[in-house]
Amino acid sequence: MKKILVIIFVLGLLSLSCNLPSNAAVTPTFANPDLNATIMALSIQQTQTAMAGLPQVTLLASATIDPTATGMATATIQPTNTTIPTVTNTSIPCNFAGNIIDVTYEDGTKVNPDTSFVKTWKITNYGSCTWTSGYSLIFDSGDRMDAPAAVPLTSGTVLPGSSVNVSVQLKSPVAHGTYQGNFRLKAPDGTIFGIGPSGSGYFWVLIKVPSPTAAPELLPDLKITEITTCASPKKGVPCTLKVGVYNSGDVSLNVPFVVNLYIGSATDAKCSWTIASISKGGGFIKSCDHTFSSWYGSIALRAVADDGNIIPEKNEGNNQLSVNIAVSN
Repeated sequence: MKKILVIIFVLGLLSLSCNLPSNAAVTPTFANPDLNATIMALSIQQTQTAMAGLPQVTLLASATIDPTATGMATATIQPTNTTIPTVTNTSIPCNFAGNIIDVTYEDGTKVNPDTSFVKTWKITNYGSCTWTSGYSLIFDSGDRMDAPAAVPLTSGTVLPGSSVNVSVQLKSPVAHGTYQGNFRLKAPDGTIFGIGPSGSGYFWVLIKVPSPTAAPELLPDLKITEITTCASPKKGVPCTLKVGVYNSGDVSLNVPFVVNLYIGSATDAKCSWTIASISKGGGFIKSCDHTFSSWYGSIALRAVADDGNIIPEKNEGNNQLSVNIAVSN
């Protein structure tokens, strides 16, 4: 009976311990081993009964439970490594040019020998410094083509990212061939700069001088423009015959030439005129009287300037003309 009273007393203490904070709960220890074992068994049973009423906890797949741990299980979350990219700052040089555009005389343009021309580029300021009137375009290397040592890049200011047109007066060489002149820019402090990845490359003008061609020869061009007769040619009656000649060539003709008039199939000229000279764009009307010895239903009159093609002309095919006339009885 005494043993039962002790057990009831111990259970009362256990009930009180459940109302205490978890970190203050204490299980009493007694000298009697059997009593200790009984009390421990009751404590375990009461704890299991209390735990059965708690909500179930579902652990994440990444949690690891240590079965040997005393009390509540501890979840261990494995950290994930994240690589953070490294940002590298790139500085923009003070003096740097780019985006070169040929405004005039693109690469390979033909320029006649010994001819002046103006080359113009459009250049963009890729640097971090503003271009001022102290900046200049300078000849760097290659074929100079009478380029000056330097010309002002601008009369104002060119902010970073802005563009400017710059021109230089040049002159093509006398000999035919391909020529390239290279140019760069110069800052007020004497720094020479240009284009390319390093900002030191040159830009250029490239032309082709063609082989000289012989000037076309300037020649006269004698042309028979008309053949006319009297109003009603008649057998045995004198009739005035007229021939027109004109110079349609490039130059005047200052040497004598002959104009002949042939009638029918005769090989001898019935009328002949010697003309001492004829100006460019000038002409003459020559006339003579002829009496037809017979009547003709149709007979040819043929006039030829420079008969025999003695004088070089632009066109040798227009210096004669034929017409048919009728001569009554």
